[in-house]
Amino acid sequence: MKKLEKMLYECQIGMYIDELIKLKSGFIVYSKYVEDKSWNYFTCFKAFSRRSFLKLWEQAKDKFLELNRKPYIALSPSTRLAFGAKRYFDEHFELEERVTVMLCRGFDKKFDLDSDYTFKRIDNNLEKEVFINTFTTSKTQVLPGDTYDKLPSYYFDALRASFEHSGEWEFIHYLSYYKSEPIGMVSVCKKGEYAGLYGGGTYAKFRGKGVFTNLLNFISQQLQKEGVKYFFGITEKDSKNERYYNKLGWNEAFEIDMYYEQ
Repeated sequence: MKKLEKMLYECQIGMYIDELIKLKSGFIVYSKYVEDKSWNYFTCFKAFSRRSFLKLWEQAKDKFLELNRKPYIALSPSTRLAFGAKRYFDEHFELEERVTVMLCRGFDKKFDLDSDYTFKRIDNNLEKEVFINTFTTSKTQVLPGDTYDKLPSYYFDALRASFEHSGEWEFIHYLSYYKSEPIGMVSVCKKGEYAGLYGGGTYAKFRGKGVFTNLLNFISQQLQKEGVKYFFGITEKDSKNERYYNKLGWNEAFEIDMYYEQ
């Protein structure tokens, strides 16, 4: 669990997160492009008293002010609050969002689309613009019943910047096609046995046909061949998305709760 949580934070650096800013205890997750709370928060800290928590939180809030971000706290499995700190926290903070980290258990899922649909891992240099255009189109076509909202433009800026990223984590991008035309996409970060899922979507008129499901099955099997044992993603707790991943053979590994100060 501890190793998986560490990999969760690491693999996001360069995709939507720019850095982990270390404090005396814990760290701030920060995104230069994306303003959402999911990519800007204080976490993995230990506070053994009310006083130590307040000192830590003031340091974090000062940093958030400097970064021009709203201060949020994420309580994850690595966060520790002693009794006095927990009591103060419960009195002064309110739950904003509960997310679940899902772990793939269905590497052996089969495909059920006809041969008009194909899937491909792209060449990040030659096909970068194709992927970005597909991402942009799929994430701005929102229909009633979709599991995600229209993304703000800063997500597209972050995606474009991620193609310049270099480091231990490999960023892999996949496209789904219908009769040789791109209709959907998924991004993955990979390092050794671990891989994280980010930013999947399908064109509006192809939704509900199993395109994303089959692309995800294709990716999970490709990753398994490359030695990946832990393929994970993040979604809102008790959501339509979580139920969808459960049907695909994904299960909760742990929760992360997002709080703001009242």
